[in-house]
Amino acid sequence: MNSTSSATKTVLVTGPNGFIGQQLIHDLREQLPDWNIKIISRKPVEEIDGFLEFERFFAGDFDTSFFGDITHVIHLAGLAHRFKNVDSIELERVNVGFLQKLLFNLNSKLLEKLIFMSSYSVTLLEQSIVMDTAQYAVTKQNAELLLKDWYQKIYRDWE
Repeated sequence: MNSTSSATKTVLVTGPNGFIGQQLIHDLREQLPDWNIKIISRKPVEEIDGFLEFERFFAGDFDTSFFGDITHVIHLAGLAHRFKNVDSIELERVNVGFLQKLLFNLNSKLLEKLIFMSSYSVTLLEQSIVMDTAQYAVTKQNAELLLKDWYQKIYRDWE
């Protein structure tokens, strides 16, 4: 991805309240104290001013300038186990639709880096959570294909 000329870096983190996201936010603050951090999440994170609530973003109820200075994106968000009885429509809405809206808003911005974290299965046996991991895997694969298509249209050199 192309480099921007701005000295100040701004990273957008989706899913900052999950296990990996919490550690990532901690590490970003510690290792890159001069960077601005923005998040899209269902709930805010302490000391992060750049907060866009997930449902407002999904509904299009936000100021698009939120994305104006983003140089890096780390996309961790995904629905796997928040609710025990998640249906396939909600899995698709969150795991694919959210990414689609995110990419739409980043479309005109050449980023320095976009990191997409994904998995094909979830195991939470210690919490007695049973879910349709096959449907989860389908939505995560669909999200990966969506990202690949977006990247090819924007950058035309997917390897």
